[in-house]
Amino acid sequence: MQYNKHMKKNFYSQLVDIEAVYFSLHALDMNEKEKQDLMVIVESSVHHLVIDTVLSELPEKDKEKFMTHLAANDDAAVWKLLRKNTKDIDKKIVKAVEELKKELRQDIHSLIR
Repeated sequence: MQYNKHMKKNFYSQLVDIEAVYFSLHALDMNEKEKQDLMVIVESSVHHLVIDTVLSELPEKDKEKFMTHLAANDDAAVWKLLRKNTKDIDKKIVKAVEELKKELRQDIHSLIR
């Protein structure tokens, strides 16, 4: 089962791999619709976490520019802005998502036991 076929490509997609969460969800005793619904929640949680991480690192003056580029799906402009106005944002995004993935997998595994 491949949930991520439906995952929207985002500016951070090359940094974030949530396949392990998909795999963990597959082990749950749920129908496919329920698993798909959970994956939508997981993907939304990842997205909101990444946006929060970025906004907490950007200077106030650049937040609106970031949101404008994000809304326009202009990944190149997003990364140009981030590289110019943040330090190690890609590492910070990866770290935040890895922590979330760990929590999600622990929660899922606690349901299996």
